[in-house]
Amino acid sequence: MASRTPTLTNTIYIRDFVDCVTTNSSGFEHNHIEIQSDINVVQDHRLHSDNIIVESIPTRIRAYVTPSERESYVANSFFYAEGRFGTTTSSDDKLEITVHTFNLMR
Repeated sequence: MASRTPTLTNTIYIRDFVDCVTTNSSGFEHNHIEIQSDINVVQDHRLHSDNIIVESIPTRIRAYVTPSERESYVANSFFYAEGRFGTTTSSDDKLEITVHTFNLMR
């Protein structure tokens, strides 16, 4: 029996507050939303270095929601998201994260 090499995934878990909710800009149907939030990275004082810059990261969380669920995601509401993510660099040379959710809760 041949063994399979495990597949690595890039999964992220986010707990934060909603900054803004829009219709998903990727062009999918209207039940997809995009939550925008500046994710704060907590600095670990045990691993402090002057070479590491700790600042919030602009993040877009893309999710499928029903029309009634959409009403729950408003500015300043707390959410939990889990999903696959990718990173890009913005035109002003800052890191951005895009998450395609497996799980979204409020």
